[in-house]
Order: sequence, then structure tokens, then C-alpha cells
Amino acid sequence: MVNIGLHVVLWILFLTLPILALPTLQERILTRNCSILNYLAISSTLIFYFYFNYNWAIPKYYFKQKYWAFISTQIIVTIAVYLFMIVFSKLVTAPCLPAVYLRENPMKVLHFAILPRHILVFFSSFLICMNERIKSIDTEKTKANLQLLRTQINPHFLFNVLNTIYGQAIIKSEHTADSIAKLSDLMRYSLVEANGSKVNLDKEMAYLENYITLQKLRLTEKTKVDFQIKGDTKNLMIPPMLFIPFIENAFKYGVSNEVFTTIKILVEIVDRKIALLVENSKVPNKSKVAVSHQIGIKNVKNRLDLIYDNQYTLNIKETATHYNVQLLISL
Repeated sequence: MVNIGLHVVLWILFLTLPILALPTLQERILTRNCSILNYLAISSTLIFYFYFNYNWAIPKYYFKQKYWAFISTQIIVTIAVYLFMIVFSKLVTAPCLPAVYLRENPMKVLHFAILPRHILVFFSSFLICMNERIKSIDTEKTKANLQLLRTQINPHFLFNVLNTIYGQAIIKSEHTADSIAKLSDLMRYSLVEANGSKVNLDKEMAYLENYITLQKLRLTEKTKVDFQIKGDTKNLMIPPMLFIPFIENAFKYGVSNEVFTTIKILVEIVDRKIALLVENSKVPNKSKVAVSHQIGIKNVKNRLDLIYDNQYTLNIKETATHYNVQLLISL
């Protein structure tokens, strides 16, 4: 959010700085005849240069690590500003100045009037952009953390798993203890280990495996689940519970007790790149809940933008029969 008050104070400072400075020879000359036109011209170039950086160059190039493009635009715009002031000085200001002064140094007035403030405007726009970006990142982190807390324990999922374990206990299934252990690990991870900004990838994969195993407890033979992990998951760190929203959606919208459906989940690690593929069948009678699906995906995108910026690609495709999610992250 733009701090209008800060901008107003900033421009009052910039535009009154020459008047408040010590009355040098150049300033005495500029206070006569052409002072208003010269002052307006210089002020206009400063305002243009500030908002060119603030609204466009810094966010578009510097924040996206396109440093050569950023430097090139700075050089081009600086040259354009000086050419404008040279032309303006010759056409408007020069005829009003004493001839003896122009013979001594015709560009001295121009350099004194604009160069220091040009540099000051650049650093001011840069610092204000950085400050606003830091605040924006902090705000987005807070939102992401709140969203993460909301999704750490899905009450509906927990209810279903407990119901299934209860059924196993009644029939004295040999899998009851293992199911309880997996649920315990799942809750411990989501409540304790997932509170950090990064976790080991192998722990995240163990969490996904437990989640999928518990989900499969309630499935019938109508749904086939294929879950694979390829590559070395050791010594890699990722944000906790980054993949789970995609997998939750697959189980939420791709499971049926009436028609045959499939869920395919593949995590592949190659050269510090993590690829996630989630594909599930579409169940026609669950198409009405697509709105919540889109909200969940939007939250994931916001988190990915915040953490990885331009170091990831996310492609989501939907056909008449399938949902397909492909996520690639460069660590």
C-alpha cells in the first residue's frame, strides 16, 4: 500500500531543497527571469524519474533479478533526461542568462540543478520500493502462515480416519496399531515440525506417504491410487506442506464409490529440481465444489510466488475427465 503522506513529505523536501540551500551564484542567477520555467522543468524530470523507477523499473527488472535490463533502462532514461534539459536550456533558459556566465560554463547551471537531486531521487525511489516490498512480503507471509495453520489438520479428514480406525478396532484388525501410529506421526508433523520455514524433503515425503496411506483406508476398489517418489530426497529443504493442497484436492474430487477413478501422484527429484505430478479422474457429481478448489489453488500460488518468485512453474490442466497438476521447483 502506497504511503501518500510519505510521498508528499518527500516531494516537499526535494522541490524546496534548492531554495533552502546556500545561495550560490548559480541559485542567484536562477532566481531571476527564467527561474520559474527552469524550476518547473527540473521538478518535472525528477518526478518522472522517481515514478518511472518506483512503478516500473525497480518492480519489473530489479525485483525479478533482471539486473542488466535494469541498468540499461537507468542509463537510457538518464541520458534522455539530460538531453531534454540541454534542449530546454538552449531554447528557454539560455537566452535569459548573462552572456558572460554562459561563456564560462554553459552547462554548470544544469549540472548543479539536477545531478545531485537526480541521484537522490534514484536512491529514494529504491529505498521506498524496498521498504514497501519488505512490508508486503511480511504481510503475505502472515497470510500464508494463517492459511497453513488452517489446512494443517482437516477436521473432515481426521473424522474419516478416526472412523476407519474405530472400524478396524471393532473387527480387531491387525492394521489398527499401524493406522494409529501413522495418524500420530501425521499430527506430530503438522503441529510441530511443520512450524518452521523449511523442512527436510524426506520428512515431507514421509508426511505425504502417511497421508495417502490413511486416505486409502476409506477407499473402495473403485479407486486406484498410484504414489511414487523418484530420486534422492536427502539434503534438500522445502517449505512444509507445500504439496498437500494438490493431493487433498485429488482425494476430495477424484474419489467415487460408483464409478472407477484413478489418482496418480509422482514426486521426482533431479539436479536440485523437484517435480510434482498429480492427476485424478473427475467425478461428475462433485463438479459443484470447484469454487473451493480454485480458492485452494490460489492460496498455493500466492505461497509459491512469495517463496520462489520466478523459480517455479505451475501448470494446471482440466479436461472433461481429468484434472492434471504439474509443479516444477528449482531449489
